Amino acid sequence: RRNLGVDLLVVSREIPPVGGGAGHVALHLAEQLCSRSHAVRIVTMQFGTLPEQEERGAMVLHRLRCGRKRQDSSYLWEMLRFLAAGRPVIAYAAGGALETVIPGSGALFAQQSVDAIIRAVESYDTAAADVGFIRTHAEKFDAGVFKRRLTRFVEQKVSESRQK
Repeated sequence: RRNLGVDLLVVSREIPPVGGGAGHVALHLAEQLCSRSHAVRIVTMQFGTLPEQEERGAMVLHRLRCGRKRQDSSYLWEMLRFLAAGRPVIAYAAGGALETVIPGSGALFAQQSVDAIIRAVESYDTAAADVGFIRTHAEKFDAGVFKRRLTRFVEQKVSESRQK
């Protein structure tokens, strides 16, 4: 494969022939990125007898075995896993991404369209990504940090109520 652009990873719960709308959008996005000379790897869930690895033109599809018991998942935690690994996240500007993805840890795009995603990917300066900053930012969302902050908050409120 010839890589003239950026190496990209697309993660989607489903990719055709499995699934519906989200998988089709992820596949279309990956195809559009490949057509612009980007190297794209897609990671998705293994299903049935589909091959674990498959090349589709300029992209490589990896299907991982998954012991999921539920179909729903928290996209916030998925973003945090990438940030904890020091990898920038490019996400739609809504929900948990608004708090999770800050300047220096990735980029947000405002319109849900392939063109908007491609613009965000192509305009993101991967050379400027600071792995240490990204990891430090992700640590703010650690369960231990949350418990300590919650405990301090509750103790402060109890103390304030006793002073009244």
